[in-house]
Amino acid sequence: MASESERQTGQAGYAKSFAAEALRLSGKSEEEARRTGAVDKADEQVESMFAAQYQTTNSPVHRAVWDRHLPLSCLRRLLCRPRRPATRP
Repeated sequence: MASESERQTGQAGYAKSFAAEALRLSGKSEEEARRTGAVDKADEQVESMFAAQYQTTNSPVHRAVWDRHLPLSCLRRLLCRPRRPATRP
């Protein structure tokens, strides 16, 4: 039986990403799955370089969509700003 580490590593020895596996299962070529997987893994690595508060999963928009929770404090800052009168050019 394959270990978790072996299941997450493809035949070529590179780590599988969710995107690569999804493409492979949908019938895309091994090359396309490998290349897209590499981009996906690079994106995850860049994301991990940021402090947690600045990562995508902690953004108000991400939370509103995926957690179905919209912090009202975000809206107050936008809606409660004093409005400047419109000027005509």
